[in-house]
Amino acid sequence: HRDLHSFPTRRSSDLVALSLTILVPVFALLLKDAQKRGLHASEMDRINAELARTVEALENSAFEASILASSRDELQLCVDLKEILNAVSRAFAQLLSESSGAIAIIDNSRHAAEIVSQWGGSRGAGLRDIFLPTECCGLRSGHERLRSPGGSEIHCAHFQGDAPETYLCLPMSAHGETIGMVYISSPVGSLSQELEKRIDIIRQLTQQIGRASCRERV
Repeated sequence: HRDLHSFPTRRSSDLVALSLTILVPVFALLLKDAQKRGLHASEMDRINAELARTVEALENSAFEASILASSRDELQLCVDLKEILNAVSRAFAQLLSESSGAIAIIDNSRHAAEIVSQWGGSRGAGLRDIFLPTECCGLRSGHERLRSPGGSEIHCAHFQGDAPETYLCLPMSAHGETIGMVYISSPVGSLSQELEKRIDIIRQLTQQIGRASCRERV
């Protein structure tokens, strides 16, 4: 069951590696041809830049595929929701090395959300240990929310002190019910761009929590 779950991601990683093996020689031939035909330096620079962008995109795809495959394998070994959340927290730490974050679960009464796993920096990356679900704009709206300068000026109210300038609140659900949220922040100024770049895999990791939590609850 575990191998079947991770096969598509591993196959994707293998395809990325194969693409790199093919593309690098192709671009090398293009450069050699450009030299033979005496093309301008600007054209050769363009080919080099295109190669760099292509290689970077493929390496990024391979990196994300590897994290997803590893996370899925880890989740198959988890015996309760606490282990599940810690495993996904480790995946987030790998994916966004400069980030801090936390995963909070809403209790059965639906009146409080509590941090049950975190990574990077201080506990909960500045969140209060327990807060009202209505204090989170993401939970209140039911949609992911990236707060950054120049965007919405409304802050969530679940912080111990001042809110950071940039952070992401991403609700997570199971069986159609919101069970908590993933929170990500960072002191690095480029976090907004990094979160936008990684948003698809962030969503997939968050979905893994929902699927795995169908088996176990804290």
